[in-house]
Amino acid sequence: MTALRHPVAFVRGALRDPLLANSWLMLATTVLMAAAGGVFWVIAARIATPRDVGLASSLVTAGEALAVLAQLGLNISMVRVLQRSDRRSADVLMAVAVVSAAGVLAALAYVALLPRVAPDLAALISWPWTALLFAVLVAGAGVNQLTDGLFLAIDRVSRNLVISGVLMGLVKCALPFVLVGSGALGLYNSVGIATLVAAVLSVASILRFLPDRTWQLPSAAFRHSRGFARAGYVANNLYLLPQMVFPLLIINGVGPASSAHYFVGFQIVTLLNSVVYAISNSMYAESSRHPERVTAIVRQAGRHIAIFSGLGIVGLLVLSPLLLRVFGAEYAENGTTTLRILTLGTVGVALNFWSAIRLRIAQHQSAMVVVQLVTTVAMVGAAALLVGRGIEFVALAWGGGHLLGGLLGYTVSRRFAPLRDTEPDLPVTQTIPPVVAR
Repeated sequence: MTALRHPVAFVRGALRDPLLANSWLMLATTVLMAAAGGVFWVIAARIATPRDVGLASSLVTAGEALAVLAQLGLNISMVRVLQRSDRRSADVLMAVAVVSAAGVLAALAYVALLPRVAPDLAALISWPWTALLFAVLVAGAGVNQLTDGLFLAIDRVSRNLVISGVLMGLVKCALPFVLVGSGALGLYNSVGIATLVAAVLSVASILRFLPDRTWQLPSAAFRHSRGFARAGYVANNLYLLPQMVFPLLIINGVGPASSAHYFVGFQIVTLLNSVVYAISNSMYAESSRHPERVTAIVRQAGRHIAIFSGLGIVGLLVLSPLLLRVFGAEYAENGTTTLRILTLGTVGVALNFWSAIRLRIAQHQSAMVVVQLVTTVAMVGAAALLVGRGIEFVALAWGGGHLLGGLLGYTVSRRFAPLRDTEPDLPVTQTIPPVVAR
């Protein structure tokens, strides 16, 4: 009985600690989404050809990257804004409208460029109705990504678990059977429609928790956050640019089938990386709520990232061939080495993302942008040079680029943008209680 007390005490302490509690809820959401995604791609691999899976996965990756482009930094700035705003419903609706419009424009621009950069993908979505549908689904994905941060800002991460972790996965896995025979476009539409449904439900749920009226103009806190949002937007897009470029490099360099092998491995390792993202994003939210404890929160988050990602790396290195065999013998034969390289790259991802959030907390806008620019240029440049040698070398470029960015970001954070504990900011008004951790 005594031996059981320490694990039980650890779990109880973790549930009482907002940093860990929200991290585990976000991680649970990601695990459920990844599990649903894994089931979806297993279904896709069984009912579609590798070529269709490769093209569909490239569209999914591009759509997710375009959805990030559509954030305009609001996914970052809204976490701070909703701690200080006196018109939170109006701010949420304005953010949703801006992201939706930006998503449509970004998607249409991507469709216009496809004939020159990826003719195979252009053949799928170049017709007017398919281009319009793609734009709407990208806008939905953008809003769904935005609501992840909004749920964290209002401390209702558990509701996001239900909507994005459970409901979206069920819809996603059911739709391929409805759209069977539609090829690569049908696979992409299955993902896009499920995400759009989750986005609508998420916005409705968030507004239910905000007591103020929705028809007001955005708050002063929303308007004053534009400079920080722009810097965060640029840095975040640079961080995610390789995710959009790498599939195109692989399709053009070694073919759609190899893109499918890389994509499946990348999706698996993304689950491991989600440990890093969940703890780091919770670190950012907690630092916004408690600026007087910034340094302690960041140190605590760093320790948790090192422990949990380290354990995950060891496990995934061992299980890589078994996990890939679920998708088919072809994926295990051609993707195991790539998956293991991507797994080791988690060391770089952890250091890079944690360092990037340190710079975000310090609000050193120029450092955020410059560090990520150097990282992205190095990563994409290495992948472009090495893609002809196989997807294993693209995976190596991914991990190596992140490691370089992490070392550079941590150095800059220590020397030029140090973290400091400060007095808490007062909310704009006291008529609406500020959002606090449960």
